Amino acid sequence: MWIKPEIHKGGLGMWATVQSNEYFEILKRRIGFSLSMKSIPNPFRLIIKSEPSQVVAEAATQESIQTDLDAATKMLGDAIMENPTLSKLSSEELINYLLVRFQCMTVELPDSEQKKMREEAEQRMKAESATEENFQSIFGLKGEKLVSSYTCSVWERVPKAGILYCSHNYVCFYSALSGRSIKTPFVEIKSIVKESYNGVQTIKIEANKEEYWLVSFKLQEILTLLHQLWDISLNRVLKSAEKNLEEIEAAYVSGKNLVSTNLESPTSPSRVLATGAGGPLPLRMDSKASLGQIKRDQTLQARFRLPVDETLSKQINNVKILRGKSFRKGTLFVSKNFLCFESQIYGNAKFFSFVIPFQDIDFFALGGTDPNLTGTQSQEPLKPSEIIQIHCAIEEYFIQIANNQRDSLYEELQQNLREVLNTQNRQFMVSPITVWNVSIVPKLPESFIQNRREFAPLYKERDSLKLDGWSRFCAKNGNGITMVKNQKLKSLIRAGIPDDIRGRMWMILSGAYSLLLTKGTDYYSSMIRKCDDSLFKEDIEKDLHRSFPEHPHFQTDEGLNDLRQVLIAFSVHNPTIGYCQSMNIVAALLLLYLPPEHAFYLLCTICEQLVPDYYVKAMIGSIVDQKLFEELMKNRLGAVAKHLESTGLPLPLVTLPWFMCIYIGYVPLEASLRILDCFFGMDGPAFLFSVGLALFQLNESSVIQEKDGTVVASLLRNSITDPEDLLPEAFKIAENLTPSLLNDLRNAHRAKAIKEMDTKSENTRLRELKKVVGFTPKEVTRLYNEFSASTGSEHNANFAKFEELFGQHCPGWAEQNELDLAILFKLLDKQRSGTIDVMDYIATLSIILLGTEEERVSLSFRLFDGDCDGFISKDEYEYAVGLLKGWYAKFDDNPSREKQPEIKESLDDLISFDDTSPSNSSSSYSQGNPVSVSFKESDLDGDNRLDWQEYRRALMHPLFNGMLSLKLDSK
Repeated sequence: MWIKPEIHKGGLGMWATVQSNEYFEILKRRIGFSLSMKSIPNPFRLIIKSEPSQVVAEAATQESIQTDLDAATKMLGDAIMENPTLSKLSSEELINYLLVRFQCMTVELPDSEQKKMREEAEQRMKAESATEENFQSIFGLKGEKLVSSYTCSVWERVPKAGILYCSHNYVCFYSALSGRSIKTPFVEIKSIVKESYNGVQTIKIEANKEEYWLVSFKLQEILTLLHQLWDISLNRVLKSAEKNLEEIEAAYVSGKNLVSTNLESPTSPSRVLATGAGGPLPLRMDSKASLGQIKRDQTLQARFRLPVDETLSKQINNVKILRGKSFRKGTLFVSKNFLCFESQIYGNAKFFSFVIPFQDIDFFALGGTDPNLTGTQSQEPLKPSEIIQIHCAIEEYFIQIANNQRDSLYEELQQNLREVLNTQNRQFMVSPITVWNVSIVPKLPESFIQNRREFAPLYKERDSLKLDGWSRFCAKNGNGITMVKNQKLKSLIRAGIPDDIRGRMWMILSGAYSLLLTKGTDYYSSMIRKCDDSLFKEDIEKDLHRSFPEHPHFQTDEGLNDLRQVLIAFSVHNPTIGYCQSMNIVAALLLLYLPPEHAFYLLCTICEQLVPDYYVKAMIGSIVDQKLFEELMKNRLGAVAKHLESTGLPLPLVTLPWFMCIYIGYVPLEASLRILDCFFGMDGPAFLFSVGLALFQLNESSVIQEKDGTVVASLLRNSITDPEDLLPEAFKIAENLTPSLLNDLRNAHRAKAIKEMDTKSENTRLRELKKVVGFTPKEVTRLYNEFSASTGSEHNANFAKFEELFGQHCPGWAEQNELDLAILFKLLDKQRSGTIDVMDYIATLSIILLGTEEERVSLSFRLFDGDCDGFISKDEYEYAVGLLKGWYAKFDDNPSREKQPEIKESLDDLISFDDTSPSNSSSSYSQGNPVSVSFKESDLDGDNRLDWQEYRRALMHPLFNGMLSLKLDSK
């Protein structure tokens, strides 16, 4: 929402930069920055980079503020086009011009209209706030963020009408009429599926303790939102478990304690990095609108195989497209770098889609003169007054859209084209290429093809026959990234891609070519230049000679070096994954058909988009898909599954390498290539399940007769001599393995696998925590269970939960408010995520209640060194002394420590910085009170602040003897 420009007021660190360009910046208020921790009506701001910077728009969601930024950028671009002299102005002059425009814009809005807009926004926010407060009150969830609510019924013996509440961490239901109440943490949910119940379509939710069925007129919308929130909660648990397992492994290797109450030195570099003085916070998915946008982005990326950072900016239905001589009606999708079109539903016989990169477009124009616009007897002609022409280097397209939408779409397309051409360095921009005008010779020598273990006798003849069909298809439907995807293409892919074009088609079909376009030609080279930064070089080097050792190419230095560079470049590009065994096998095969740079992008697409969780350290994707495959085997081939179990052979021992290596090396190479064709093509990663089931189904009797489970893998591998023996059966199975079926099964197994991983890591951490804190093991278990119960079985708490828990465990402290809980919360929120970890909470509680002098002093310094620069000011020192005095006065229950009478001295008198001495003082330090004197005498460099060592020295000052009872080591 536009506002009259005003100076941006906000201290350093209060706002995080979300997005920035030469003239504008989007800011988001940091989570947990405000000491009051209260929600902010408009957490997003658009500021203009003037001196001083000024706010020109505010919004409640990132989508709204992004719309304002796009409008502001478009306004500037249009102004420069209309008045070319503006382009000669300096940045400062352009910013001043923009400020005047914004002031005029807000003045131009009639007061009544602006007032009405504000009133509507305020009413909407009040209604949402009231609903959220009601939700928090009913379910006792103070501070829990409500995402959306729906009128809904829970179907039991009779439907019970009420309200369904979906929040960050819970799905809740309340019926005022019947009193029925449900509160389920998302992390305790086992499955969320749509199913028929008593003849009615419902959403079934199965949790640890109960299951129930929901009925609503907005069933699909609710199902989508529930799946998103469930997935977010599981991802949060997964990341926590992965981090914990890494810490457990690191502690085991180093021989150090996993958990320690001896906090890091207050000035250690790791602490500064952990608490960080800056850097934008992760965007919170805290609204129905933002979750909806995320869902639309993910759908766009999956549907058109676009990079994971590509976002949908516009979607227009009922658009007519003329490409060549073919008319199509469908939906147009516009993103930052691509223009996409799709007609009908995926899988339908009339399915038709294509993608046009903006950088391949020469220009847009209004109207049209193509003779095909007149149509035929069976087709309604396109209307020139509703046409937008798209001129590319290779072909032209015509879009027909209603008059009231055409001009605005045209302006947006023009703006996108300008931004792509301006923001990307033309020197590194990838030129449009086609399948046929660049020669990539596959590295398959004749001697290798003659290996009858890997290739069928008629391999080359079949390959030649395929090429003719592909040539005709590409002549009609395009042969580059803009190639049409339809059912004919799916049939061609299933029949096999010819060797001469296989590598390029993998790039186009998988989406790797789209990733290359957005990254540019220099990105791969930049990763190679950073190869010394890789932490995985040693592991990669070990596996190089295990990658297709029988292939001549990998018996040469050139082949091994190409493989080395691709794997190291990926480990630099994505250090989170880094390197995992089996990636070398996949990358080696890609290098047989692609140059190293293209193989790198295809490897990125496999590991980050097609099977994104297979190669991460926890291998959660592989684990889940193995559980899913086991269930499919039991349902479809129960006798085989039962026999393997009786032989003592776990099924994943056979099938895990199949999925990790995409069957490379586990079926003949010719079959592996055909499987990869479908994997990259329109069957997608789900085809891996179909192939596995087909392998077992074709060899069912042989497997059941085999008593030795260890030879099953080789039996299955040797059973395939020709891909035509395997793939037709796999295609039949694939028709029945619908995406919805696989997704429902995968979600259920994923939830279970993540919980098992989380339980394992938490049990280890809890066991180690009991060894180092002052609490008894029983007390630690009780604190842990209370924390988990309060936070919905999660191991992280927001500020509201932390405040509630701390009030229970330290009631005297919380009542007298001598510790600002918000400051303590910020210290424990190491990742700046707005939450704290249960282990950190218990360890800190142990320090406050039972800690040693050294631990308490260290914690007090960390609390007040808010900017993490290793120093505290006079005022901060004053509070720190008061804090320590409070600890000894309230929480030191050790009877062996003699309490001094001075401990009851007035807190205000003790920590005052009044430099006037008491009139009746006869002390040798009569020129100031203890706090003031100790500060001045310990500030050795006279910079009016104390570092860690000076702080320790000040607390050991003789004036504090008896007040703090400190006996610190003088080191």
